[in-house]
Formats: sequence, structure tokens, C-alpha cells
Amino acid sequence: METTDREQTQRTFETWNRETLLEELVRRGDDFQPEALELLKAEVRRRGVSDAAVEAAHQAYRAALAKRQLPLADLAVVRTFGDSLSARAAQELLAQEGIESEVHGSDRLLFGPGLLSVGPDPITLKVVSRSAERAQEILRDFAAAPLVAEGDASAE
Repeated sequence: METTDREQTQRTFETWNRETLLEELVRRGDDFQPEALELLKAEVRRRGVSDAAVEAAHQAYRAALAKRQLPLADLAVVRTFGDSLSARAAQELLAQEGIESEVHGSDRLLFGPGLLSVGPDPITLKVVSRSAERAQEILRDFAAAPLVAEGDASAE
């Protein structure tokens, strides 16, 4: 990793809160290039998170995956979103109608070449295949929140 990439990566990690750092380490740690992963781990340690706490987060994540109520092999995408907030709102709407769903992907954009070996994932809302048609009907009139740029006076 070039020095400028390393510095930019470090600055990016410094802007993340502690929960985001841990989440990225646990959920997408394997996606990071080795040097970026070391920078991430160093920032987590700098924030006072012990190795035991990181391991506990890994175990909790693995346990959550093991308790999945929706079988991965039988999931169908019912909608793709540009942001996780809209995906979570749609998920809540489905839950109110008794349909379990999962949000997959991340809208976190990480800057700097070499920072990740893969880009951000598309954000998809998935349900068990047998519920897909009903879920799509429920979401037919659901509109994702428009993204408003800061300082856009026309949005006010």
C-alpha cells in the first residue's frame, strides 16, 4: 500500500465510531487487504478494545449466523436499495405484515485504492421464496427516501 493510501485509510478508520470499526472487522475483515486490516486492528486497539472483546464480537456474530431463522438457500431478492436506511424501513414494513426478511449488503463506501479487495455490496432485501410475491406486492408502493445533498435548499 502506498504511503498516501495508507494515510487515507488511517484517516478513514479514525472517523468511524467504535461500533462501526468492530462491525467492519467482524463482518468484512477478510475483505480488507492485509495492510488495511492491520490498520483497522490497530485503530480498534487504540480505542481500547481488547483482543478478548474482539473475539467475543466474532463469537456473537458467528452465533447470530448460526441462529438464522431464514435458510440462505431458499431466499429470494424482493428489492434492491441504494441505501441501508431505506432497506431497513422496507424490512420493517414487511415485518408489520408478518413477513420475515433479511437485509444483505453494505452501503459503506471505503475510499482509497487497495483498501478493500472488493467494493461495497448491493443492498438487497430478501425473503423466503414462498413469500416473495406477497412481499413484492406489499412493497409495490414503497418509495425509498430520496438522498438529499447537504446544503440543497430545494429540499427544504
